[in-house]
Amino acid sequence: MAKSKKKKKQKYQKKNGSLKKKNSKFSIFSAFSIVMLILLILVPVSAYISHQHELKKREIKRAIENERIKRYRTQNKPKPRKKINFMEKIKKQQQQKKMLITAMTKAAGSHRHANRLLKFFKKNAYMSLPMGPVVTQTIFLGSRNTFLANKNRFETVFMPFRYRKYYPSSIIYQPGKRVMRIFLEFKNTMWLGIVALHEVQHAYDIITGKEKNNKKDWYEGEVRAHSLECEMLKQWKQNVYRKLMDTPVRRLNTFVINKKLSELIKKHFPEAYYHGSYPEGHIALAGLLVCKAYHDRNALSMTKFEITKTILDQYRSGRAVVTFAK
Repeated sequence: MAKSKKKKKQKYQKKNGSLKKKNSKFSIFSAFSIVMLILLILVPVSAYISHQHELKKREIKRAIENERIKRYRTQNKPKPRKKINFMEKIKKQQQQKKMLITAMTKAAGSHRHANRLLKFFKKNAYMSLPMGPVVTQTIFLGSRNTFLANKNRFETVFMPFRYRKYYPSSIIYQPGKRVMRIFLEFKNTMWLGIVALHEVQHAYDIITGKEKNNKKDWYEGEVRAHSLECEMLKQWKQNVYRKLMDTPVRRLNTFVINKKLSELIKKHFPEAYYHGSYPEGHIALAGLLVCKAYHDRNALSMTKFEITKTILDQYRSGRAVVTFAK
């Protein structure tokens, strides 16, 4: 009896031990399976989270960049040109013409020929609207027959500053088209009047037949226009003009100006000296120097025609017309 119990006990223990071994094997496998399953779930999830985080970072970066670009464009946005109707354009042209006539009247003073040119301008200059850098639209107020009967008429166009790059000067008369184009960029009204009358002289010479379409006549026309300019400058600042004329220039080909002349121009004609800051600077300075050369023509052994040709050829070729002595 005791032996059978002992055998049963041993048998039971043997059976139970094998079960335990089986259970331990199963538990190791199941743990490994669970770990692998967790890894299989976690890896793609973490990859997805990482990708979403990267996308979010890019989105934030793009939003910051777009905001920066938007801020830059807002700050540097060109001001839209105000649209003005046809009648407003005419009114503006009339105001500009009135301003020009005031400047020309001031520049002409009591000079007889300058006043004759002013009268010629008032009678024959008609307004046109700029439709681009070249094309214009004619305006005439009054009788069409009277307008067409005037054979001395010529266009006056006040040009917008955006077209300035297409023209060599602030005021220019185009003989072939009979157009006088004006950019009102002068800071000094007297210079505006002087340069405008210079160009009206060309218009007068061409329309009345004094100046033909050839180089010789063009140079002679420039002599007349510059001579008029000198007389108006003399009338404007008589004492200073005399001092300028009495101060010698070293030589004509490069116009090296000595210190005394340089200081006179700087003090009394600043717009001609600081030609980096003044739009009319080159025109004003060239006018003063032509007058100076005309005054010294005997010492230079040159005629007004030769002086004008020399200076204008230098100016048109792009060489320096003037150098201020240090």
